[in-house]
Amino acid sequence: MGLQTFAEMQASVRSMLGGRVDQDALIMRGLQFAQHRIARVFHFEELFTTDESSISDTGSGNEITDATITMPSTMRKLHSLALMESSRVTKLNRVQSDDWERFVGDTGEFDRGKPSDYVLRGKVVTLWRVPDDSYDVRRLYSVWPTEIVLNTANHAPSSSATVSLLDHKDDLIIMYATVWSYMTLGNIDKSNYYFAVYKNMLAESGSFDVSEPDLSIASFKSQSFITDHTVPTFGRP
Repeated sequence: MGLQTFAEMQASVRSMLGGRVDQDALIMRGLQFAQHRIARVFHFEELFTTDESSISDTGSGNEITDATITMPSTMRKLHSLALMESSRVTKLNRVQSDDWERFVGDTGEFDRGKPSDYVLRGKVVTLWRVPDDSYDVRRLYSVWPTEIVLNTANHAPSSSATVSLLDHKDDLIIMYATVWSYMTLGNIDKSNYYFAVYKNMLAESGSFDVSEPDLSIASFKSQSFITDHTVPTFGRP
């Protein structure tokens, strides 16, 4: 979790803008965009979550409903589904959306049995086979950072205690919100200056997450992350 509340980060960006008190609404939009911009460039560990969903055979005529799992609206990416049984965990195979109709056409879309495959379309998972019994499904997925709920009367967070899901990345959020705010206000020189600082901070945060000494297989992102996000440019804050 973050160390500073959004109210505290708003005050920090306000200070970076020279103490302006007339841009609080702009600053909060910048903090919102900053969270999502940072989350887009890397799957940070703190944005992963695991939970369980139950599926079952509810009877003939309910095949479509029984074969469907609706994922949370905050999901960014689904990484795996697995059946949790008493003696074993069985990972389900994912089928590409373009191949699904051909796949189920060859096998029978509404055949019941133990699920072995699935397709994801939007936030909806469709299973094959349609479950013939009750199963618990373990879901591993990443989520987007929590949206900031605002008090429209004063353009401040509705809860003064709210923090970001991004762990120890308050400085990144503040810096990118500053970049975005200066860009929106038309001060390109200031925006460029803070964007250069932001890129260096972002590269540092990415290398920290991928450099784990106990990993037996190194992530390919450990090489590409720093290169891809430190190319000097403006116009992409």
